[in-house]
Formats: sequence, structure tokens, C-alpha cells
Amino acid sequence: MRNKLIIISIILVISITILPAVPLQENMKALVVYGSGFVFGVMEPENWRGDTENAGRFRANIIFYPIGQAWNSPDAVIRVRINEKVDENTAEDLSFDMEGYRNRFPQIQFEDIDVPHPKYRSFPKLFFVESNFYEYVTYVNPGEAYWYTFSVALNTQKKRAEKDVLEAYKEVVASLLAISGSSEAVPHPAADSDKKLGT
Repeated sequence: MRNKLIIISIILVISITILPAVPLQENMKALVVYGSGFVFGVMEPENWRGDTENAGRFRANIIFYPIGQAWNSPDAVIRVRINEKVDENTAEDLSFDMEGYRNRFPQIQFEDIDVPHPKYRSFPKLFFVESNFYEYVTYVNPGEAYWYTFSVALNTQKKRAEKDVLEAYKEVVASLLAISGSSEAVPHPAADSDKKLGT
């Protein structure tokens, strides 16, 4: 995945659009991630590192992990990825994934969680098997103007997310901003043809 990452040293228009609607940390960095057919903005939470270089190994466009930890063995990792839309029924996409997890993990449980976005519709859910894995999943639909949705997943391995980790996850979700990627455009393989998240 050949995404590019620009770290903006000042607050750009994208962050100005976001900040009045959601209380993000003042010292979060505004990032722009782009590839063929898409550009989106996202904020890097305090004490977390945004990484596009290794994101492909997680089947993502960008990942975030705590500063001071290795990208390949963090205690928690947040994955952001764009998925090609089939239609505007994002809730059905989430239900489809839930059924897929039921087939893979008969003991799976699901829990409603509150992970809002100030502008776009969001569809969050916690997927977990006690003492096995915890996966916080939120699908975000930026609207009919764009050919993609966002999938944002937080994996905390065998325990529930600590409060500060969950807050970082919510900040990432709330800060997402679709900048380009018209629904008129032809999706590019950079978005990955397999739209479903894995553990």
C-alpha cells in the first residue's frame, strides 16, 4: 500500500473543520493520508504515532500505536482503512461482519459502544471473546459523495481497552475527514478489494 503521510506543523483547514465539533487535544497533529483515488485527514492523538509505512502489514491505510512501543508488537493498535462501498447501508456491512465472526468464533460476543463522529454516520461495536481478543470496530460513512467508507478498529489483545486508550480511539474516529474520492471516481486497489476487517 503506497499511501503517503504528511505531518502538518500548523492546524490546517481540515482540523479547523473538526475542532469546533469535538474536543480534541490541542497538541494533536493533523495528518493527511492519500493514495490513488482518495485523500483523507485524521488527527494523531497525544502520545500515539501515526504510521503509513507499516500500515499495509495490518491491511490498513494508517495505523496508530503508543509512542515508545514497536509497531509490530504494541499493547494496542488502531487501524484506519478505507473500504469500497457497495451501497449506503453501512449498518448492513457491520451486520455482515458480525455474522462472519460468529462463524469463525462460536463464543463471540458483541457489545454496543459509543463512538460518535461529529459529521458522519458511525456504526460502532465491540467484538470480543473473553480472555482471547477485544476488537473495537467503527464503520464511518462520509456520505454519498464518496466511494468509500472508513473502518476504524482498535485491538487490545486479551483485555478491554484502558480509558486513555479508548479515548485515543474515539479521537481518531471523530477526527476523520474525507477530503477527496468522489463517488464518480473508479476505486483503486490501494483501498484493498477485501473490505472486511480481520482480527
